[in-house]
Amino acid sequence: MKIKKFFSLFLVLCMSFTLCVPVFASESESLEVEVSGEQDILEFVFSDEFDSHMAYRFVYPDSPLRAGARCPKCGYNTLVGKTVEEYDLCHPSSQGWPVQCPDNFFASDTFTVMLVYTYSYCNTCGYKTAKAFYESKYYIDCTTDEDSYVATDFKTENRTGRSPHEWKDTWSVYYDDPHYS
Repeated sequence: MKIKKFFSLFLVLCMSFTLCVPVFASESESLEVEVSGEQDILEFVFSDEFDSHMAYRFVYPDSPLRAGARCPKCGYNTLVGKTVEEYDLCHPSSQGWPVQCPDNFFASDTFTVMLVYTYSYCNTCGYKTAKAFYESKYYIDCTTDEDSYVATDFKTENRTGRSPHEWKDTWSVYYDDPHYS
């Protein structure tokens, strides 16, 4: 009788542990990387350290909000802005795959999408607003000139003339952005 109780208890313990494993796995798949700008992200995304199966979150330094921004929770002027870029896991088919190079149709480039979010938080009490989608950025690694580019709305609207790699509409054929639909 004691063996049956022990076996039942052991079985319940094993089953409860197996239910916890997916929760631990999802937490460990997300990695936060502090960056100072787009160049840091470009270097990381196209380095050997980058794993396309991981969920990355690139965190920029705090940015000041308007002068004297008050926290609605504690009332102190310690509200700051935060910008983060997150690896788009909703569309894994468009992440890190070879795509046609606009400069050379016989060569391929690597295309990766990051979603940019902004929010505010208080340095004093920890109050935090909800994340708001700001834009998506396309990170492109060009095989023909061995350079990396960032295509954004800003660069699309103000075509620099330097390279079609910077023009976001050049890459829209590879990624149907659900945030602009």
